[in-house]
Amino acid sequence: MAPVTLAAVYLRIGKAVEAAGSQRAYADSLGVSSSFVSQVLNGKKPPTDAMLTSIGVKRVVNFVEVAK
Repeated sequence: MAPVTLAAVYLRIGKAVEAAGSQRAYADSLGVSSSFVSQVLNGKKPPTDAMLTSIGVKRVVNFVEVAK
């Protein structure tokens, strides 16, 4: 699996909105509000797992060691 940048995630969600015909149609398909979709596209809220699945992306958390 190749890493996907956050910018690419936003771009893909934007394309999914276009494919759905509107933010409302995309939001309805995911069970969220159109204002929530807008907040995600503006970087104010993180995308939901359903949004990520709809664009073929999975959220992965990484942990790294820091100096003590």
